[in-house]
Amino acid sequence: MATEIRPDQDQEPQRRTFRNLRQWGTGYLVKLLALAIMNGFVVVAIPFLWGDSQWLLLAALVVGAIGINIVFLIEAAMPLRWLVPGVIFLALMLVYPLFYTIYVSLTNWSTGHVLTKPQAIEQTLRETFLPEEPQRFTLAYYGDDAGELRVLLVDESGNQYFGEPRLESEPVVDDASQDPADLETVDSDGDGTPETIDGFDRLNLAAILQIPNIDDLAFDTPVGQAILEANRASLKEFRYSYDEARDVLIDNQLQLECPADGTIGNFVCGDPETGELAGIGWRVVIGFENFTSIATDERVRGPFTRVISWNIIYAVLSVGTQFGLGLLLALSFQKEKLRGKALYRTLLIIPWAMPGFISIIIWRGLLQGTDFGPANQLIGLFGFEAISWLNDPFWARVSIILVNLWLGFPYMFLVISGALQAIPSDVQEAARTDGASGPQIFRKVTMPLLFISTAPLLIASFAFNFNNFINIFLLTRGGPPLVGYDLPVGETDILISFTYNLAISTGRGQNFGLASAFTFFIFLIVVAISAFSFRFTRRLEQIYGGE
Repeated sequence: MATEIRPDQDQEPQRRTFRNLRQWGTGYLVKLLALAIMNGFVVVAIPFLWGDSQWLLLAALVVGAIGINIVFLIEAAMPLRWLVPGVIFLALMLVYPLFYTIYVSLTNWSTGHVLTKPQAIEQTLRETFLPEEPQRFTLAYYGDDAGELRVLLVDESGNQYFGEPRLESEPVVDDASQDPADLETVDSDGDGTPETIDGFDRLNLAAILQIPNIDDLAFDTPVGQAILEANRASLKEFRYSYDEARDVLIDNQLQLECPADGTIGNFVCGDPETGELAGIGWRVVIGFENFTSIATDERVRGPFTRVISWNIIYAVLSVGTQFGLGLLLALSFQKEKLRGKALYRTLLIIPWAMPGFISIIIWRGLLQGTDFGPANQLIGLFGFEAISWLNDPFWARVSIILVNLWLGFPYMFLVISGALQAIPSDVQEAARTDGASGPQIFRKVTMPLLFISTAPLLIASFAFNFNNFINIFLLTRGGPPLVGYDLPVGETDILISFTYNLAISTGRGQNFGLASAFTFFIFLIVVAISAFSFRFTRRLEQIYGGE
């Protein structure tokens, strides 16, 4: 019996085909295109990261790219697609900076040891010196109507080098020299020195003497760097050469061999302990040396101890004064008969509503100067002597506390106001019925309940003020400076500003490795204080919260 074929059966393969096309449609193609672009960037970045020895970043980039491709190309990994963006941002913003900071803290990364070893060798081999009897060149200057300058050097063998000179202080220019034989020249008198080369006309002595910075010009030839004078040039020689097989730097000027010392990241000429360092240093892993120096080296431990002591005092006083003033104002606003509450609250919020850095700069202007500052002019009206607010160690610290109080009390006022309103009135009424006085109710009922709700905010405020870099940096920049220390440190420096000065803003050189070690200590201190504070908060909840 023949099977009957329905018309819709003939259309099933076609429908399945269209369904597959829809599944592999525009969205899928866009996804493939995005993955292809991302993979292209990764492939391009790999050689650069490999050449710069950025192994951690390279590994993270490759592993991340492979993971993203797996997640978006394999259907079984569909649920992970919702987690990938968060994981990527977590890795970029938290995990990578954390591990990178730990890595830097284990290195000698500082001024003189910033480059990798290949980069340091490359820069060192560029250094030149002028020997006692240098090779000489005859020199001719050329110019055009636009004021562009060119030079022609001819050595004793008749080799000619033509090109644009540079200042000695500027970087070396590769391939700056050209052979005049490859250019269009005009030598009408046949003396071997063309009158015109590539459109540039030879300058006479009067024009040469008018060339700016003529005594500071140099020209890079294939045989070395030439120092230019009015009518001749002297060839500098490369001071160093590098024996890669033996890993030895050769000082051609002093005729010394300088082996590489991988423990300090330098080439050392002579005795490894007392010898002179040659060339440019490079960064190497030195283990926990930066951490041990903080604990054992008095030159580092001294300023660290002084800074951390003031840092704790600063954070405690900042939170304490802000909480105290906020509590006083909040209690004042609890009175029902007080009129104009809305206006007063608006005025009190203004310091918090303004951008903090603007307020700090304004305060710096008010406190600046001993005789002419607005603050000193104001207190002078009451017969008081002028105060060196930002230059005296004691008053600089007082200034920071006062400015921080101005910036932070509105926040405490709002928080405490809300917490006070959340305290049940029947609890206070019960205490009053039992014969408790107003101060007793405040001390034994209101404050414990207030601390339960505000303690986490006080902890967060303490952590914020412990690392409040903006206040210190904009108001005093850590000053006035402390003398007698090898590290840059000031009277009002806290750990974060001290670390910043150590790593970036200092005239004594940058020390990223030691600064990263300090950053690790800051992290441990904040974690320890926060853990203790939260445990104390939990204890309050157990005692007064009825748990």
